[in-house]
Amino acid sequence: MPNSDGFRRSSIDVLGRAKRRTLKMTITIVTVFAICWTPYYVMSVWYWLDASSAYSVDQRVQKGLFLFACTNSCMNPIVYGVYNIKLRKGRNSVNARPGHAAAVLGLYTINLEDPSYDLKLVGSQTSAHRSNKVVWSRLDFNTATNPNGVIVGGCEGGVIQVYSASKLLSGENALMAQQVKHNGAVRSMDFNPYENKLLASGASESEIYIWDLNNTFKVQCEKWIQNLCVRSRSIRTL
Repeated sequence: MPNSDGFRRSSIDVLGRAKRRTLKMTITIVTVFAICWTPYYVMSVWYWLDASSAYSVDQRVQKGLFLFACTNSCMNPIVYGVYNIKLRKGRNSVNARPGHAAAVLGLYTINLEDPSYDLKLVGSQTSAHRSNKVVWSRLDFNTATNPNGVIVGGCEGGVIQVYSASKLLSGENALMAQQVKHNGAVRSMDFNPYENKLLASGASESEIYIWDLNNTFKVQCEKWIQNLCVRSRSIRTL
């Protein structure tokens, strides 16, 4: 039975890094605010203490200090953008490392009679791609192939991974198939409620694909949505 201690430590590390990143960004924003507004406030205090001498300062300098203070509003989006770019580069470098397990797919059991908040980990598998969306289908349910159905994860880099739930529970290598079709991160997925073999996936590049899991993970239909207009290409009747 897999141990959940490593997974919990990994989650704690991720939260710790997120808190440190938030603290650094907050300090940067406060520092930029102080740099932009301190000269103007010094000039204002000078006026309060000794207006006659403050009037002797060149008006162009006074106006320049005020305009410099107003640039603080322009600096905040730059700070946010710099930190987001660093975060995305860090994620890409982690995912690009060969053999590096950047994510863990875990299955937990819920015991409503247990008063604690801990969930029991019953199955897990590491993956080089972090999943943004995970769905569980009844495909091949109660059959010898996949008695517990299949689990599909939509990951960064346009990757879609299919796992056997039974093998995941038994501690075996559960990865059944993997495809890279989308241009961006896969953010949304769902199975057809009437045909469990059909899977719809959506990515950040305004793409929608429909997959047939019983036909070697083949794309049945693909669409691009741009500016609320739908353009279709290579559409076949399902």
